[in-house]
Parts: sequence; structure tokens; C-alpha cells
Amino acid sequence: MAITRKAVIRATYSRRRTAIYLGALMTALSLLALAPSLASPQVSPTWQQLTPTGGPPAPQGAGAERAVAYDETNNRLISFGGSTPTGALLNELWILIGADGSDGPPQWLQLATLNTPPPHKGHAAAYDPIHNRLIVYGGCLGQCSPLDSSVYVLSNANGLGGTPTWEQLHPSGTPPTPRDGHTAVYDPTSNRLIVYGGDNCCGGRFGDTWILTNANGLGGVPRWEPLFP
Repeated sequence: MAITRKAVIRATYSRRRTAIYLGALMTALSLLALAPSLASPQVSPTWQQLTPTGGPPAPQGAGAERAVAYDETNNRLISFGGSTPTGALLNELWILIGADGSDGPPQWLQLATLNTPPPHKGHAAAYDPIHNRLIVYGGCLGQCSPLDSSVYVLSNANGLGGTPTWEQLHPSGTPPTPRDGHTAVYDPTSNRLIVYGGDNCCGGRFGDTWILTNANGLGGVPRWEPLFP
């Protein structure tokens, strides 16, 4: 099957297949998986439309940019925030159980969280698989402003092990310029979040790279450091 154009695309990779979570302007959500693994070049990949039970989360508007992260060990997709087609910002947490569809139809589950941050869009998130923590940085708290430079960590982020609870971190060092639309990845070996790019909501684009040490809130005070590749 071919993929039609979508207003918002978020993708995560599993070793068995690529699970892609799509939100389209003014339409229902689409969830597709690409199988077999991209690591098998002898076999042509094919798209599969997944039909999850439960939920689903609300459709998202153009530029909504909810953040997603993938727990490969438990095959769970974690989704936080974004905005609706009417512009209402969200701070909901949703889990997609059996996310890549390899074990049967996935299931959406909305989780109640404690100390929940304000609604966000355009933020970035990365998952710590060792401690089951979701790290969220930046984004927008309105339609175009204000931008948010906060860092939040969600414990029990995949819905297992206890009630998911948010904690705001207060890093030392000079922080990055506030932004949205950036990307972030997490290195569990060094407990560092790597942030790249984004924009200032007014047409300005960033091409800088930043490191947040002790990013999961454990092991010491987090610190922002610029990286000059």
C-alpha cells in the first residue's frame, strides 16, 4: 500500500519492523508498520495498516507535533501532548500496547499522570529504557508563543511499575535558546540527552546541538552544555 500525505508524521524503529504513528489534519489517526525489518535488504518492505483497539487519541492539527517515544523491550509507544485541529493544546499521555503490530492488533490506553505539565506542542521526547523514564524538552505553550525551555521527566513512563509521575528538572549551565520543532535522542550509557535544531516560532531556524547531562534526573544535577561538532 502507498502512504498518503500527512500533516504530522512521527516514526520510531523496532528491530522487527518500523512502527510509524501518523496524525493527519482534520482526519482520524493513522498507524502503519513497515515490515519486514529494514535490516533485510533481500526482501522488499511492505506497508501494513494497523487497526488498534481502544481510544484512540484525538486527531492532531497541522504542525501539532505531539512527541512520541518507543519502549522496545515492552513494545509500547508513548505519546504526549500536541494539539487538536481546532488549536486546543493537549497534555494527555497515551500508550500504544503491542505498538508494532507483530503480536496482534495494538491497543490504545490513556494514562492518568501526577504533577502533569501544562499542555505542549512542538516539544521533543526521548525514552530511558533502563529506568523507564520519558524526558521531554522545550516546545510551545500557545499557538505560536510562548516557547518553553523546561525539562520534564516522567517516571513509570510506559505505564508499568506504578503511577506515571512528572518531575520538572532544573539544570545548571546556560540553557539553549527556547525552541520548538527540534529533535532529541537519549544515550542511556552516559545518561545524556542530545538536542538538535528547531525554530523560534517566528521563522527563525536553529542548527545548534546541545547536551543535557544527567538527563533522566538521576545521578546528579543536570547541566546544559553546547556541543560544537
